[in-house]
Amino acid sequence: MSDSNAALGASAFLSAGSAHSPGLVLLHGVGGTAYGWAQQLETLQGYRLVAWNACGYAGSAPLASTSPRSRDYGEVLEALLDALDIERMALVASSWGATIAIDLAARSPERITHLVLSGPTAGYGSLPPQEREALIASRADRAARSGIDKMLEADTSRLVATQPSPELSARLARSRQGVTLGGFRQALSALAHADAVAALKTVKCPTLIIYGQEDVIAPPASHALRLAEALPQAEVRAISGCGHLPHLEHPKLFERLLIDFLAA
Repeated sequence: MSDSNAALGASAFLSAGSAHSPGLVLLHGVGGTAYGWAQQLETLQGYRLVAWNACGYAGSAPLASTSPRSRDYGEVLEALLDALDIERMALVASSWGATIAIDLAARSPERITHLVLSGPTAGYGSLPPQEREALIASRADRAARSGIDKMLEADTSRLVATQPSPELSARLARSRQGVTLGGFRQALSALAHADAVAALKTVKCPTLIIYGQEDVIAPPASHALRLAEALPQAEVRAISGCGHLPHLEHPKLFERLLIDFLAA
């Protein structure tokens, strides 16, 4: 794994593996950055790995719009992939990153070989406008009052199913490195307006949905299972004793599920 963020154009990212290996692109959630994929960058072999810092996160330039959409993020990601000469790749996305990944897989089916959604959020675009705006305002105001770092640290216990070990606590802390208030606000807007359920219905590539049965951030009945209903051919794997971040809480199991899916 590269020791620090590389930057290309507007995007910052972490990378590992050979440029001649199959592409595997990793997308983080609204409260994390590319550093949340550090373990996978170290342990996954045989792939060209790129963990992208979304616009406004950890060195990536923010979007110009104060109310961006998933497509805006996807277009910046595609520009990065073009610059890196990655024509085809598997997309692996955590939480909010799933809305970007689904939008991109729906718009550019020739480019995405596999789609893996981990602890996915379905977005809130189907809610009435007032509810969406209230969702953005409440979370953004809390982050502004307490500070984004303190808010994310306070919410750590809700991300996992059990009391985290020192090793897991370290992984969670690292995953928050580089989150900015501006990037968080823009991501909230995109999440609030995304309707990943509708978008996923048009996705053609093999898809795997992994979720923690004890996820209270994106409860499976409202998110992962709704997405699974939208794409009946998708493979679905539930992990017991797991919360919102399977790749951090149960990394070995997550990686085994991922590798088996890609190999099949």
